[in-house]
Amino acid sequence: MARLDFESLSICEIETNNLRLDSVDVSLLQQLSDNGRRPNNALATHAGVAPSTALSRVRRLEEIGVIRGYHADLDLALLGFGIEALLFLRVQPNARTRMLGIARRLRAESQVQQVFVVGGDRDLVVDVICKSTSDLRDFLHHKIGSDLDLGSSSTSLVLETL
Repeated sequence: MARLDFESLSICEIETNNLRLDSVDVSLLQQLSDNGRRPNNALATHAGVAPSTALSRVRRLEEIGVIRGYHADLDLALLGFGIEALLFLRVQPNARTRMLGIARRLRAESQVQQVFVVGGDRDLVVDVICKSTSDLRDFLHHKIGSDLDLGSSSTSLVLETL
């Protein structure tokens, strides 16, 4: 989840990519990023606008893609997924033109939480969850090691998420 310094955003109007946000929009975004289930009346009161204005502003922010969705923050360990790992992958040189397709294919795997296309000595970072280290080993063997589009990889276990 994106965490922004909303204080710096509220100092002035934001104008980027033909997007114009004022202090009301920033207030609504801040409130929704803290609690995506906050009722519209509470959003409006905090932003100092009528409920109808808050509702139309939130709908506009959804329509233009600033708000991409609302998500539940799940405790995956309580659900039996006690292993989380970050996979740092290098795409084979002959597959670089297909990198986004490779990333999308990996994202479609049920164990994959997120895929990042990155710059540096690796091309992709994949966040996976597994029930056990043997499940992780199987994922690495069957989904990563057997993929001819992927070259070298390294794996780091996530010890704590803050």
